[in-house]
Amino acid sequence: MPFSISAGVGFIALFGVAVLNGIVLISTFNQLEKEGVSDVVKRVIEGTKIRLRPVLMTAMVASFGFLPMALSRGAGAEVQRPWPPW
Repeated sequence: MPFSISAGVGFIALFGVAVLNGIVLISTFNQLEKEGVSDVVKRVIEGTKIRLRPVLMTAMVASFGFLPMALSRGAGAEVQRPWPPW
């Protein structure tokens, strides 16, 4: 499958969402450490229990939002042409 401009934009956007989700999890782990949870394994388990649903929802919404752009083939899908144009 050729690489298109839409695919590039989608990859950049999904990569940004993944990085932000990682930052959310790391900040939760740091917050639990400040609250006195010293065991790393317990901190990771508690942090993922707290933030797993928001992280998954954010990732799924971003993925599903780009699905129509990825599947479009009809009129108006001119940006789906492969890059480079030659």
